Amino acid sequence: MSKATAAKAKPAPAIPLAETKEAGGHSKYYEWLINSWIFIPVLVYFKMVNQYALNLPIGDDYNAVLQFLNNFKTAAFSDKFGLLLQQHNEHRILSSRFIFLLYNTIAGNINFINLIFIANLQLVIIFIAAILFIKKAIPKYWNITALMVGFCIFDMNNYDNADFAMCGMQNYGVIMLFMLSLLFYSYDNRKYIIPAILCQIICIYSSGNGMIAAFVLVLFTVFIRDRKRIISSVVTFLIFTPLYFIHYTKAADQSTYSNDLSKIVPFYLHLAGGHFGYEIGVVAGVLMFIVLALVLPISKKNHIKENALPFLSILVFILVSNAVVSVFRSNVKMLDSYSSRYLIYPNMLAAIAFVLIMIKIDGYKFKWPVTIGVSLLFLYTYSQNYTYGEAGFERYQYRTQNQEYYFPAERVGEARDIANKSCQLGIYCIQNER
Repeated sequence: MSKATAAKAKPAPAIPLAETKEAGGHSKYYEWLINSWIFIPVLVYFKMVNQYALNLPIGDDYNAVLQFLNNFKTAAFSDKFGLLLQQHNEHRILSSRFIFLLYNTIAGNINFINLIFIANLQLVIIFIAAILFIKKAIPKYWNITALMVGFCIFDMNNYDNADFAMCGMQNYGVIMLFMLSLLFYSYDNRKYIIPAILCQIICIYSSGNGMIAAFVLVLFTVFIRDRKRIISSVVTFLIFTPLYFIHYTKAADQSTYSNDLSKIVPFYLHLAGGHFGYEIGVVAGVLMFIVLALVLPISKKNHIKENALPFLSILVFILVSNAVVSVFRSNVKMLDSYSSRYLIYPNMLAAIAFVLIMIKIDGYKFKWPVTIGVSLLFLYTYSQNYTYGEAGFERYQYRTQNQEYYFPAERVGEARDIANKSCQLGIYCIQNER
């Protein structure tokens, strides 16, 4: 080819990111395939869920799922959107209600086993988003880090969320929406701003700490210093957070709320160390904060290490969410208020601590001894929590099977009325599942 011809030749078209080759000539899909062992904790977790899940409602399933669908089916068209945003106790649970409604519309009825699996699939999305952040921060040993994060996130002490449709749908849903919005805001490509905004909006209306998540997203965009993403997150937060409180009423029962630091602080430390068991919760919580202080990826010049900002954002979200839980639950006897449904936050806190440790020691000679030591500690904790969690799954299954209505004893009549109405409307018949 002549020089003139070469000069006129068109440049080769850019190859899409998904089709690029990794080192060694393999595609990104191949990389995920050969590292599929990082999903071992997911398989073990879903095996447990499948073993114990029942097509029977538990507690708030009666109100949040069946009563909502009863009301939605009989409501005038003009009232239906309001039902999606209506309070459930002190929260709005938009994303959960949308999924309940979508499932009922497609299937024509409600199956609680399927809802349980959908709720837990949100945890898989949380895990995948975490992996994508890990791959950027620790590209060389991302798979080992991801495996240990998986053992933290898919811990069996999550049985409350794992085997209770409404509980898992809400508690996992708000974290998933936060993680997705964080992921979309982290991309330089401006086409991801719209899905980031949508996830941020839905997140605000999907739980009480959805507003915390939305504010942390604002902080994230401020630190990445991208004008369009800052404007998008700030405007979204300032518009939709105040709207959350339109027609908002305080929950009638405020007996669990406390402003007593002598109750709040121990509860908070129990949550911070909750991944390592209730018995040593306070000690583990103190140690967790010491470790986090030592491994924070911030230099002496206050520069955040490259690609570590998402983990710091998740960390802030978890710590503030734990603080809110501590204020609103610490006025109850500690062991009674220390519910499995809250343990997803200490589990994620432990996962973030592991990631930050790996970022901190990357490049040091003692990297492998520390990695092995910390991994063995986390695997031991997983084994202990497995036994504890399996007992929780068994209790749920036994109570659900052996109580006519798994609902507060003084309100069994309410549960019966809701279930009978659902059967009349063709939504769900509890009598067919006993």
